[in-house]
Amino acid sequence: GGGGGGGGGDETAVDAEESDDEAAVAAEMCFWCTGLQHERGNATLFACDFCDHWCCEGCIRSNLGESEVADVQSADPWRCYRCDATPITQLVERCEALQRKRQRQQQ
Repeated sequence: GGGGGGGGGDETAVDAEESDDEAAVAAEMCFWCTGLQHERGNATLFACDFCDHWCCEGCIRSNLGESEVADVQSADPWRCYRCDATPITQLVERCEALQRKRQRQQQ
């Protein structure tokens, strides 16, 4: 892995009926975009050194900027954004504020 940090979250259980090959492919997918960025050519994945989650360079760049990409690339070990949410705290707070605003507008 390499990089910046993220918060604790739910682990995705792999269906017991999946083959080992299917589970391996699912495990090597960005937990943020679930592969959407990969289809756009942003296929560089970073593996968390503390759990089984991956995050792609495209998601890191588009959500947190180029400096966070550099931090992830140089970090050894790297904690994903589920293991250490510090880098995404402001994003989460903005999202929650927008959700509250939208709920008030719908009332």
